[in-house]
Amino acid sequence: MRGIRLTRRSLLHGLGYASAAGAVSLPFWRSVQADPAPGVPTRLLVVHFPCGTVHDQWFPTGGVNDFVLGNITAPFEPLRDKMVMVRGLDIIRQDGAPGDNHGSGMVTMMSGSAPVDAPDFDTPIAAHPSLDQMLAESVPGFADVPIASVQLAADTRADRDDIYHRVLSYGSPLGDNPWAQPLPPQDRVEEAFLHLFGSIVLGESDGNLEQLEALRQRKLSVTEFLDRDLDRLSARVPSAQLTKLESHRDAVAQLRANLQGSVSSVCVDQVHALEAMLPGGGASHEAVGMAQLRLIKTAFMCDMTRVATFMWAAGTSHVNFSDVIEGVRDMGHHGITHSGGPNEELALIDTWYSERMAQFLLDMDATPDPYGTGSLLDNTLVVYTSEMARGGHTFQDVPVILFGGGGGLSGGRYLEYDGRSFNDLWLSVAEGLGHPLAGFGDENKFTEPLEGLFG
Repeated sequence: MRGIRLTRRSLLHGLGYASAAGAVSLPFWRSVQADPAPGVPTRLLVVHFPCGTVHDQWFPTGGVNDFVLGNITAPFEPLRDKMVMVRGLDIIRQDGAPGDNHGSGMVTMMSGSAPVDAPDFDTPIAAHPSLDQMLAESVPGFADVPIASVQLAADTRADRDDIYHRVLSYGSPLGDNPWAQPLPPQDRVEEAFLHLFGSIVLGESDGNLEQLEALRQRKLSVTEFLDRDLDRLSARVPSAQLTKLESHRDAVAQLRANLQGSVSSVCVDQVHALEAMLPGGGASHEAVGMAQLRLIKTAFMCDMTRVATFMWAAGTSHVNFSDVIEGVRDMGHHGITHSGGPNEELALIDTWYSERMAQFLLDMDATPDPYGTGSLLDNTLVVYTSEMARGGHTFQDVPVILFGGGGGLSGGRYLEYDGRSFNDLWLSVAEGLGHPLAGFGDENKFTEPLEGLFG
């Protein structure tokens, strides 16, 4: 190690510590007081379902803590203590902006800005990177992983062959191109699997596991440095902080114990189990969607990535539920939103999505985090939302639920705001994940982080 200067920030960064920025800007004893256990990676997952929702069956009744979930969100009741329902957020569309409502909603929701016509594209795109990509590039705890971010989908069919109906994530401009780069999601499970885990399943006998093993050994060595740092700090912090310091020492010990096994014991067995569950060609919407979510879960378990987005369907979804849900007509989801039929059909579809999401989130919550304490869900922030409020092209009161414990989210609450921008939600998320932003998106589309959401 001669010639290498390891700062406290680099130690925390190497461990995947989500609040390294706070540890640099404050005396360390204060970070001991406020920050989560070191070594536990924080993850971000944004999940999109299409075409808005039926408000009177989505939003709860009751107060902050005694809320009663609506019919559509009732499947999330077992996750009540690990969810925050949010009401009163608007996606602020810009008059005269190019593109249609659903595509514009997708772009504005994720990038905070109105779509723009770009010379290199036949469709409007985002002018700025999406929030997930901005954080993937900026949050220290999201670095040091093989794959910076993952974009997956269950179905990307749309009314027109436009990119912005079928994309959530936009990366930074490349070269001299001033426009954000669309990152289309992978909707073929087998290709997504090989992209994420091909080096494991195709070459375990050669050197392909060496990168994962080197990362594990690096994290083990960092725990030793952090132990020595904690030893020095124990003589300097106020006595009132010693208990918190010891809890951090215990967390480092737990991390080391989890890392003692080989890469195979932590990751490879999970990958092989997943491979055996992959659906074949022609699989149903449910099978593809749940398989893609399992890929994301396994990527989190293997620490292949810490940022992911998932789309159940494009903004103008063509998914036909008539053979899946009794009482739904033989037409695409988007078509039903404009057909003048009863809201009950749309509520049935949204409930179907809630049931699958609840199943996935409960699985996350039942899975111990291999790299720290608690479950995968405890150390992940999941944002579940849609590109508009209602399928009839309204953008006031967009459905949003946050799950997990990532960023210090405290569950069991229903929070109502009054006409706040969706961009303010992203400001809160960025702040909770340790990367406060002065603003996000167009200047007329944000004010400040939502009070009381995190912390």
